[in-house]
Amino acid sequence: MKLTRLRIAIVVAATVAALDVDNPSLRRNLNAMVTKLAAFPVARTRPFFDSMEKAREIYDSGDHQAIVGKRHAASSSHFAVLVNTRS
Repeated sequence: MKLTRLRIAIVVAATVAALDVDNPSLRRNLNAMVTKLAAFPVARTRPFFDSMEKAREIYDSGDHQAIVGKRHAASSSHFAVLVNTRS
């Protein structure tokens, strides 16, 4: 298992463990999510450009604008936020 996947699963597991959940079915599903997350492919991200100015120059260029619709159509995004609301 890659270290990145393991770290994310550990953080989510700790968050799930700290939740005040009385519903056994919900608790089971949250734990199943942690198990799945441990195997979920997670990419490490890092800056692609040296500066925001360089990134903006490329993103605003005619070449990029000509293909940006295709790039958006070929991609999808999935994002989840887990928030611990306990004080």
